[in-house]
Amino acid sequence: MNYLAHMNDAELSALNLKRTGKGLAITWPDDSNIFHMTVGQYLGSQDRDRTALIYEAPDGVVTTRSFAEVDQAATNLAAYLRDLGFGRGDLVALLTGQHPDTAV
Repeated sequence: MNYLAHMNDAELSALNLKRTGKGLAITWPDDSNIFHMTVGQYLGSQDRDRTALIYEAPDGVVTTRSFAEVDQAATNLAAYLRDLGFGRGDLVALLTGQHPDTAV
């Protein structure tokens, strides 16, 4: 059963959700910048080489990425998407599964 269907608008709003013609949508302020709210705040000189993520693959191989490495990978992905014709504000869905690329 979908418990969200039984919530009123105030309860949904507390979860940053709102009803739309197609169901529910996440409310996200127009001026939000998820980069600056996450990785971007750790790119100062003393933090950029700190570990941002640790991933252990099913075969036991452990991968670590610094904030600078995550930033570089995100920049590369953005450039690639821009080359494909995507721009600021375009919605893009990527399926990465449980992998370090999910953070990018």
